Amino acid sequence: MNKKFSKLSGIVTLCLLAVLAGVGTYAYYATTKNGTLNATSLSWSFKAGASADKVDTKDFIITIPDAQPGSNGVIPIALSAAGSGVDVEYTIDISMITNPNTALNFKKENASGDAVTLGTGALTGTLTKDTSDTINLYWEWPYGETADNSMAGKNITFKFTITGKQKNPA
Repeated sequence: MNKKFSKLSGIVTLCLLAVLAGVGTYAYYATTKNGTLNATSLSWSFKAGASADKVDTKDFIITIPDAQPGSNGVIPIALSAAGSGVDVEYTIDISMITNPNTALNFKKENASGDAVTLGTGALTGTLTKDTSDTINLYWEWPYGETADNSMAGKNITFKFTITGKQKNPA
């Protein structure tokens, strides 16, 4: 029995030595690094005003003098994306607050463009980043076929909203 035990313990010892030698052979080196990802967002700026020297983020008032059927004119609206790192899509929306019988039409940029009737649409465009532009808003009160004295001598108030939003860079 001693011989059997001695043989068995020898085999077990050899196996243990082989396993220990194998573990040392399959070792490896490893390094882990941690880092930080920084992102810098682009700047944003959009302003509008009644003239280039009055461009601001505040509300403003535009007056149309001597409006009457058959008259027309131009309203300059200054828009600015100066200091903006992104292009700006703008929308000019016009609605009437008082005396909704007036048939004023508004057009953007050229007098022969499509008219936007109050309450039916908005005038849109794009400003390139870090630029300014003056948009000419043309108005016209068409001369009609029938007499209508209902607006004579009355104040007409319009609300316009100018909205600028970042243009999708995609």
